[in-house]
Amino acid sequence: MNKILFIIIFLLAFPVRAETVGWISDIHAGKEKDKVNMDSRIVYPNMYQSLLKKTIRIFRVKGIKNVIITGDIIESKKSYRRKVLNIFKKKRIKVIAVNGNHDGMKMNYFTKDVGNTRVVVLDTNYCGPEKSSGGICPAQLRWLNYVLNTNKDVLIASHQPIFDHRNGYGLFPIYNDFKRTIEFHQNVKMMISGHQHKEHQIDENGITYRIANAFSDGRHPNFYFLEL
Repeated sequence: MNKILFIIIFLLAFPVRAETVGWISDIHAGKEKDKVNMDSRIVYPNMYQSLLKKTIRIFRVKGIKNVIITGDIIESKKSYRRKVLNIFKKKRIKVIAVNGNHDGMKMNYFTKDVGNTRVVVLDTNYCGPEKSSGGICPAQLRWLNYVLNTNKDVLIASHQPIFDHRNGYGLFPIYNDFKRTIEFHQNVKMMISGHQHKEHQIDENGITYRIANAFSDGRHPNFYFLEL
């Protein structure tokens, strides 16, 4: 009893502080000079190093210790994944990496508690009818229902958004059960995604859904800050 009381007093006296994390998406690192991707939007794979150096300088000034990358770290060659991650490692910035359809990685979904928030990383690459929508496998959905049982606020990170930008941002039908699940738990505050290379935000039933621009779609990098 005394031990439990001590823990409660300690938590009240020293609450977990909010943390600012960085967020980028769709680096598409590679040797290609430029490539026309989704909806004729151009990315510049061979500029990844210079763009990351600019971004990390800003991240370090802001005191960023964790960065979420919502998929497509590489364009095609897996060796570039290590090169990208090593750039962050040398600057002592931890990366929470989401699998993208270009990354070619085995299915991987997990959680990581950061600040006051539980970050739930999904893998939406293997269960959808097409790569544009992706999907959530039944086993992953059951796992999600379990890990959402927490007193923490939740941020969900995926590569494919659940909304179809080519159809007025209507919900992809394959995500009906997923959306019902996260709304039921009432602690999911935000879902971040990439893939579509076009920034957009939807606020619906208490959840903010944010889609990022591609990191390397110009000579100036696209990046974001999140308060967790």
